[in-house]
Amino acid sequence: LELVSQVSVTNMQQAAVVNLEPLTITLDNTHINGKLNYKTGKPGQMLLDLKGDALDLDQYLASTKTADNAGHSSVQTTAPVSVSQTEQGAATPAPQSSGDEPLPLTNALALPGDYSIAFERLVVNHLQLANVVLALNIAGEKLTLQKMAADLYQGSLQVDGSLRVPVGASPQL
Repeated sequence: LELVSQVSVTNMQQAAVVNLEPLTITLDNTHINGKLNYKTGKPGQMLLDLKGDALDLDQYLASTKTADNAGHSSVQTTAPVSVSQTEQGAATPAPQSSGDEPLPLTNALALPGDYSIAFERLVVNHLQLANVVLALNIAGEKLTLQKMAADLYQGSLQVDGSLRVPVGASPQL
């Protein structure tokens, strides 16, 4: 993984803006270009715009042949502990998910902003997608999928919608 960018910080006295622009990421044979801007504040505001050529996620999956040949083994895992910083600087445990959420969206909602990611070609679990576009906005307790589109097989997929995730209540699609 190689990440190359120029960093600039502006407006340090009020809400600072941190810019990583231009942003170039190289991951194995994948080349991604774009920008990342973050404006501090309560809440902060993120702008992420990335465009890539080809990404084959299948190359990062564990091989089933390797797992079958490895024999039986046991693996212990522990749940990650998140810590947040109070205004006085003392670390306190951050609220944990109840475990009842089908998707842990509360962490995603902590980074409000606009996100846009596009790839010319994307391979996921042997599914080959072309002209992939994902654009979403996160604001408050609402995640809005502005556009998700891809060409696959001899057709195309286009999806939009929104998901409201109120604290302590079930998400609403």
